[in-house]
Amino acid sequence: MNNYIRTFSVNVDLFWSKVKRGGEDECWPWLGLKSDRGYGKFASTSHSLRAHRIAFGIAHDQNPPAVCHSCDNRACCNPKHLWAGTNGLNNTDRALKGRSAHPTGEKHPMAKLTDEIVLEIRRIYAAGGVTQRALAVRFGLCGATVSQVVNGKRWTHLEIIK
Repeated sequence: MNNYIRTFSVNVDLFWSKVKRGGEDECWPWLGLKSDRGYGKFASTSHSLRAHRIAFGIAHDQNPPAVCHSCDNRACCNPKHLWAGTNGLNNTDRALKGRSAHPTGEKHPMAKLTDEIVLEIRRIYAAGGVTQRALAVRFGLCGATVSQVVNGKRWTHLEIIK
């Protein structure tokens, strides 16, 4: 019995019974309870643990600060899809793959503009001859929004046209 299993009092047979194991390179989805964010949850004798962390711990006898998915499937428990990392590495990996907890621009669920419209507003304003107020009316926006768009205070991931 490895130290990880002993430390967290994990019943290995019970754990794996809740995983749909497939081919060596396939995702192995967690079939049990999931968190509201889609991670598998497994209750040990003392507390609830994330299923992918247990799968990694069983396979590698480690409990790193973070266990990351190469497959980006939160429910996956295939140890070949998991790697030991840190919270910082996990955050960087997530952001590079466009899965950040704080999406920006048109990916934000409350976005009312698209990247294309923001760039058009910036192009028109940079060309001159039109006020921010006129742009607000034309695009059905408030003046503050147009001001933030043309001055680069919002939609900062897009280029500012001067």
